[in-house]
Amino acid sequence: MLRRFLLSVVCLFTPLAVSAQNWTEVRAPGFIVNTEAGEKRGKEIGLRFEQMRRLYATLLPREQMVPVPAVQVIAFKSVVTMRSALPTFQSKPLATDALWVPADDRFYAVIDAGNEGGWNSIFREYARMVLVRNLPRTPQWFDEGFVDYFGAVTTNDKDFLLGKPIPEYEAALRRGLVPMEQFLQETHLPFDSAPEERRTALHAQAWLMVHYLFHADKIEAATDYFVATMSDGLTPAAALERAFGMTPAQFGEVLRKHLADQPNRVQTHPLPAGLEPVMFASAGMKEYLWRTLLADVQLYAGDADRAIATLQQVVSAEPLSAGARAVLGAALFRKGDHKAAWEHLRKALELDSTDARASFLAAQFQWERRTSDIDAELLVSINEDLDRAIRLSQSYVPAMELKAQALALATNTAEAIRTLRTAIRLQPRNERLQVELGQLLRLTKRFDDADAIWARLRRSPDPAIVAQAEQEARMTETWRKDPLAQLKNESEARFASGKWRRPEETPKEDDDELEKLQAERDKPIKKDLRKVLNTKGLLTGSVCDPKGPVTLQVTIGAKKWRFKAPALHSFVVIGADEFDCTWTNLKVTVNYKQSGPSEGDLVSIELP
Repeated sequence: MLRRFLLSVVCLFTPLAVSAQNWTEVRAPGFIVNTEAGEKRGKEIGLRFEQMRRLYATLLPREQMVPVPAVQVIAFKSVVTMRSALPTFQSKPLATDALWVPADDRFYAVIDAGNEGGWNSIFREYARMVLVRNLPRTPQWFDEGFVDYFGAVTTNDKDFLLGKPIPEYEAALRRGLVPMEQFLQETHLPFDSAPEERRTALHAQAWLMVHYLFHADKIEAATDYFVATMSDGLTPAAALERAFGMTPAQFGEVLRKHLADQPNRVQTHPLPAGLEPVMFASAGMKEYLWRTLLADVQLYAGDADRAIATLQQVVSAEPLSAGARAVLGAALFRKGDHKAAWEHLRKALELDSTDARASFLAAQFQWERRTSDIDAELLVSINEDLDRAIRLSQSYVPAMELKAQALALATNTAEAIRTLRTAIRLQPRNERLQVELGQLLRLTKRFDDADAIWARLRRSPDPAIVAQAEQEARMTETWRKDPLAQLKNESEARFASGKWRRPEETPKEDDDELEKLQAERDKPIKKDLRKVLNTKGLLTGSVCDPKGPVTLQVTIGAKKWRFKAPALHSFVVIGADEFDCTWTNLKVTVNYKQSGPSEGDLVSIELP
């Protein structure tokens, strides 16, 4: 019994036995590396990760990469010390040499500094993060193939090596390819729903597809395929013929020929020039900072109790540590002890914490405890906390989402829409954000813009999103036909202070508005029955009147089209915060209603 008790004590305080005196922090442009393997090795690790980041930026089919959340690399000198500090992951014994740990506004990559071959799983997850934050939803075969393809990248002294065969997949591919039409249909479903052997075959063929696209320079055609299936609603077979000019059977033959020659198809890309480890800043870490960092990793690895125990010791020894207070507040918040969490978060903010979570969680704490009576001063306080969180972590999407909700509640709908668009640009696959944007567009009577979002979400692979899109589309149509239906849903609150102030309205003015809306409702409805069409082209220029209409000039094939909108902010821009009238020679997807030969009324525009 005594032996068991002593063992439990040793396990609880194992992290404290990991010496901090030899831990070093290295700062590369896109990563922070914390390591016990020495400054020299820390800079080499930083260089390796930074090289990978720049490779993705070069090869990803997007003109400019969207900023991704911070990645902090924790490099232990051996797998033994790694597993002593992190004995479990999500309540299971740690049995890996590398661990990818998503946190609220950052990611942790935990690695064995001496086993570079074990980092491929980290590169796979980093590739996935870059993919989902830079491309709208794509078929699962592309997602999984992309992640496998880049996760297997190696380097020599001069080059990246891409496309080396994956032994497990080679064996599956030798057994034959899945017929292409069946493959394209099946891989719109989750791979994990298939039996293990089938799952391996699907992953292998997905890797081969992406291998072919990159090595045959077919990424642009693949983008056309994605638009055809995900936006235009074409079947995979029809989309394949439109994008590649081949039937599924013909495409399958091309893949078989590519597979036969695949061992000789290893691409090389030069390592980034001018990037040297000596360029990275480094410094030793104080013990309490290392213990705080390790506790943060433990928290998101699923061991909140161990993290809280460590952090309570750190705070007891270092009561003025804003970082430890912020992480302890986050840990207690996740455990559901919001009252205790609030005390540490408040103290962290008083100490001027640079942890964005402290500001976000403080705002969330106030948001969840607001009363049904809207308090303008409380909304201002929430907004200030969220602004600080976003300044500290510019890709903090949950903070942007909550800010948009607070702005909408304060009737600052225009700013709420702009905030949501920024969040969607950072997470283009987050369909919940798109639903919220559609709701705000409907609130501002931009019904066509909202309908374009509902049409896209109806093709979501998530049945719940499809059902919600159907419901929202019906409500949008109701509001379009009956303005009084919208009035019934609007808040009657009026704000009298600060930045939330809106013009006061007398009861007489309210009566006048009701009479006007009633008259509008009684008028015959002239519904725009034109179908929303979709096309791709090259934006060659725009004519913008700051207070009037906008005309976009787009070349589609050999024809020049003009798309008009009544105002600069009257159409949805997907892939950017707002439309820039200086854009030229930019590939775009245009959603419109045709108004004449080579002319249309603009509904929305999508950037690549």
